[in-house]
Amino acid sequence: MNKVRMVTYEPMIFKKRKGNKIVKNNVDILPYLDASFRTEPSLNVEYQGISSLCRGEKLAPKLKKGDKVVYIAKKNKYDQDFKHWRLVAILEVIEIKSCHYAASKWYEENNYTLPKNCIVDGNPPLTLDKTTVKDQSTIDERERGYNLSLIHI
Repeated sequence: MNKVRMVTYEPMIFKKRKGNKIVKNNVDILPYLDASFRTEPSLNVEYQGISSLCRGEKLAPKLKKGDKVVYIAKKNKYDQDFKHWRLVAILEVIEIKSCHYAASKWYEENNYTLPKNCIVDGNPPLTLDKTTVKDQSTIDERERGYNLSLIHI
């Protein structure tokens, strides 16, 4: 039986001042794109990957083909007068790959753009000016510590 899992995340516009400025100045950055430098979900590509980067063993390793993941933006005002959740995406797992390299091959073979959460040579993280991360040293430190085992498409 297929499962449905709900996940909250912080979109770019969650941090209003910085996030709105980033969205305004970059046509490739969507308002509800994840605010991280390794975006998940990567709403700006056709097939988003679900990795273990942010949630470790809590999500990706438990997913099976056919499972669905519901992404909800953390509670905030989002151009309203009251705080609310925002349904952003419902993704279905169609492939499971053992590592980021195997996932990158699937994307390449199918002529799809790699999502930023697929960490392989030639697929750098978003630059500091396109994320709400405070400084480059934070990006560098997190990049060194990522677990690159599982990725789901």
